[in-house]
Amino acid sequence: MSFLLRVLVLFLIVFNVRMPILYYSQLYAALIVTLYYVFYWRKIPFGQFFNPYSVKILVTGAVVSLVVYSITVFHVAFDMIYTQDYVEQLAFLLCLLYVMPFLCEGDESTLFDRLSEIVIATLCVQACIAVSGFVNESIAAFLIQQQDVYGAVNPGHVEIFRRYNLGAGFFSLPATYGICFMLWMRLYVSDYRTKIFSTYGKYILFALLLIGVILSGRTGFVGLVAALIFLFCTKETLGSKFLFLSKVIGMLLVVVVLASQLVSKSHLTNFQENVMPWAFEFVYKYIDENKLTTSSTEALERMYYELPMDVWMRGTGFCMGVRDSLFKITDAGYMLQIIYGGVFYFLLLVYFQLLFFIEPIRAAWRSRYEKEKNDVFFWVILLIHLFVLHYKGEVIGYNHIIQCVLFVLGYVYLEDKRLNLCLQL
Repeated sequence: MSFLLRVLVLFLIVFNVRMPILYYSQLYAALIVTLYYVFYWRKIPFGQFFNPYSVKILVTGAVVSLVVYSITVFHVAFDMIYTQDYVEQLAFLLCLLYVMPFLCEGDESTLFDRLSEIVIATLCVQACIAVSGFVNESIAAFLIQQQDVYGAVNPGHVEIFRRYNLGAGFFSLPATYGICFMLWMRLYVSDYRTKIFSTYGKYILFALLLIGVILSGRTGFVGLVAALIFLFCTKETLGSKFLFLSKVIGMLLVVVVLASQLVSKSHLTNFQENVMPWAFEFVYKYIDENKLTTSSTEALERMYYELPMDVWMRGTGFCMGVRDSLFKITDAGYMLQIIYGGVFYFLLLVYFQLLFFIEPIRAAWRSRYEKEKNDVFFWVILLIHLFVLHYKGEVIGYNHIIQCVLFVLGYVYLEDKRLNLCLQL
């Protein structure tokens, strides 16, 4: 029960689901945890707010919000979209910090592994929601209505099944699935086992993550590649690595066969004709045209273009770079941030993002155990993964779903190291 409650709380904070009365799902998460603190702990903890890792990130996040506001005012643009987004992100991180002691409660020796499992399970819940929307028209209509209330009115080019989720965007959700692939791989090589992450359970979780990517966005496959790179960077034997790959491929074949038998013929036809050609477009194009590309990557190449030097230095103060038709529409991450605030604004966001990684990488590097040195590869590859994703859309310092997940991981990883050091003493 406690595991499911933690998954629910994390889901409500990470995914900004619009709710009745209190509106923000994060407030419901805070209410649930407050009741838990009062009735089970008999106290409300606040010590986590003085954690050095948290203080650095929150203070810098506040500075970034102020800079974002100042940029648009300086340019007399008064485009407050980014300002609102960064203030909301800061509020979500504060809410997440408030519930952190609740999330961390349990066996201190496996803290980071347990939270990784909770993060993976949270994304698997989103995958189950996507599947339910795909096979049930009433649930699909409800999910689409929730997205419209959220403000994500469906553009004509976005496949309808990508809207079968709660509180997640078309880019941020698959990108977060990619992070979960890396977490899953880390748990796999660390021999972590529980009732959920068991001999067969771990492959079910992997299958759910894969289904989530297929129904949400191909961006998640970048994370899968990053997870495989991490696997081959670890000190596992080459034989065990290839054995893992063969198990995964075999498991996927079983999932495909079972799915084809369990779903109706109409849903299977829909999946074959609409989902598969989109999700695996790069495979289809490679077979048909001998090109490993997709329509979105080809469109992305046109979204990078030359900018005037004054834009490089000062930006424009406009979120989408639209000012009297001076710039072409783009949703490429590097372009958007340069157009808004210039190169120094982008470097500030890079610094902000690095704060999530510097201390965990340092703690992993200092570890006395050879097995834990794998974590250096984990954190470094995860960081590189973010910069790769940023080529497609805004990730560095901005995406609130990814930022919340990274904040949980970084905070808990350092807390895990601290608690294990205390246990050794």
